[in-house]
Amino acid sequence: MFTSVAQDKEKLARRAGKLALIADPSPAWRDGCAAHASPSWRGVDAAGILFDGARPIFAKAYHGEISLYGHWPSIVAAARHAGEIGVGPRIIAADIEHGLLVMEALGEGWRAATLADMAPGGEHGSAVLGLRKALHAGPKLPRTLTVG
Repeated sequence: MFTSVAQDKEKLARRAGKLALIADPSPAWRDGCAAHASPSWRGVDAAGILFDGARPIFAKAYHGEISLYGHWPSIVAAARHAGEIGVGPRIIAADIEHGLLVMEALGEGWRAATLADMAPGGEHGSAVLGLRKALHAGPKLPRTLTVG
């Protein structure tokens, strides 16, 4: 289990700024998203903050309990691969010790898909299946776990 910075937004902002090589000693971060009960794309597994600078950044700090359900090196590997093939944001840095992912912030043209989007005949159903296949065809993860 890692020492999460999710409960301390100031520490999260300092660590994320250092990882993202932000020169400003006190960058203006804001809440990235509110936590929602699952199932939700935002989930309750992490705290997120946004930096609206020249290079917008989203930092996601997983709560320590996530290590009970996920293997951190595999989470990072999957996130990196997703960013490389355009399924998710590109990962700028990862901090294993603090359970922190620093990634590009997705702006215009990005939104969470809804169930209606994914349904057969939905706006993005076929495209999502193709992206999912591309993600799953990627490199083998260091470890996989199942819940249940």
